[in-house]
Amino acid sequence: MFPRLRGELVRLAAAEAFYVSTVTLTTLGFGDVIATDPLIRFLTPFEALTGFALLTAAVSWFMQIYPALGRRRALAIRLSLLQNADYAGKLDQLDPASVTSTLETLVSDLVQIRVDLTQTSESYYFWEADEQLSLPASLSYAVDLANQAGRSAKPTLQTAGALLHEALDSLALFLRSEFKHDGESTQDVFRSYASDHRYPYRENP
Repeated sequence: MFPRLRGELVRLAAAEAFYVSTVTLTTLGFGDVIATDPLIRFLTPFEALTGFALLTAAVSWFMQIYPALGRRRALAIRLSLLQNADYAGKLDQLDPASVTSTLETLVSDLVQIRVDLTQTSESYYFWEADEQLSLPASLSYAVDLANQAGRSAKPTLQTAGALLHEALDSLALFLRSEFKHDGESTQDVFRSYASDHRYPYRENP
């Protein structure tokens, strides 16, 4: 009988200790329990501070990760829209200033994506269920745009294409060094990137 009673008392003490610790860690405050042991009274504020720090860190993480994902999705949609409109095939027919502005915007977006991956590397592992929102599935068209601009006879388009190539090569180098993607060329790295996110890498003629 006594061993059973002792075991029950131990379970009750453990449950009460868990309750006190959880209330302290979540910074809810006590309404029905007051610590009497001097050591517990000394440690309680530090556990409350730890809980507050964890809560602050979690909120800060969410505030950092979702804008980064939003920018990545926005670039993926932009590339998908350009591909649907056959923008690469019409570069020489469009106003050079307008095309240059579009390509420079893509360069800026790619630079921001690299910065996002540097600051929040965990965002790399977020997989998109919608292919249109997946940057790994859309990067091939950015390569097509850079190639087409580079083949243009217009110097402004050639320069914009070269800038886009540099941004793509920089992103590929970062992906290869930080996330261990195979391949020597930019296209090989992007192919590995797309495969890692369970999407095909579509190379357009």
